[in-house]
Amino acid sequence: MSGEAIKAKQLSEKQSEFMQLTAEIMEIRKRGEKPLAFIRTYGCQQNVADSEKIKGMLAKSGFDFTDTPISSFLIPVQCVSTLRTGCSEMSALLRT
Repeated sequence: MSGEAIKAKQLSEKQSEFMQLTAEIMEIRKRGEKPLAFIRTYGCQQNVADSEKIKGMLAKSGFDFTDTPISSFLIPVQCVSTLRTGCSEMSALLRT
């Protein structure tokens, strides 16, 4: 398989995954509910500002927000990779 064919296959797989997630969100909305997102930010004030932008985009897309990752459909995590503490905390969150 050529390099271009591999890239096309990978793109197709990503598109299929995206469509599946979109279908799940639409099912949630069909029940009259909003999908929930839990946003966790580690790091500097710029990360906090970026997370607020992400939160605004998700709100425009029809998401509500929760304080617990367990009840969420989506968990964006904002972290500065140069900070060991932030990355350790993020890894712990993802393992739960």
